[in-house]
Amino acid sequence: MEKDADHFYRRAEEEIKRATEATCPEAVKLHYELADRYLDRVYSDADSESFIRADDSYVIHPRH
Repeated sequence: MEKDADHFYRRAEEEIKRATEATCPEAVKLHYELADRYLDRVYSDADSESFIRADDSYVIHPRH
């Protein structure tokens, strides 16, 4: 089974690729924002803010 950090890193790479391929400025921005959030998950503590679950559903849990 894929580790969460590996999953989030792979998803960040996919979002960066999509950003570079997008032609709409709003889409480019959103893809980079998603990539940033995925990378936050890769490099943050378990107690940090959660935006994205491993199943790719989007949720926001405030920091404690």
